[in-house]
Amino acid sequence: MSEQDLVNLLIAYLRLKRCFVWRQNQGGMRDRTNRFVRFCSQSGISDIIGMLPNGRFLAIEAKLPGNKPKPHQQEFLDAVNLTGGLALCVHSLEELQTELQRVGIEPRKG
Repeated sequence: MSEQDLVNLLIAYLRLKRCFVWRQNQGGMRDRTNRFVRFCSQSGISDIIGMLPNGRFLAIEAKLPGNKPKPHQQEFLDAVNLTGGLALCVHSLEELQTELQRVGIEPRKG
């Protein structure tokens, strides 16, 4: 599974759980005049941005197993958590489900 496949899986799942989410592209490209244009001005913004069903801000950084956020990505996650949002770095759908259980969005199993 690629990181993009993981992002798509997480988005589909979150939408089933009535979360308003989208893929936040970051990066840039050169236009026809060779000027560099950025897609997003926020450094380190997470792969998935949105809101939980209760209106709480949500940011999810998706990483393949064994990988961790880069420093600027971790700074963004920390800032979201410090200001009352929910920011997570997850490596699988199961990890996301566990974190949503922890905050009361997903029913507990068992």
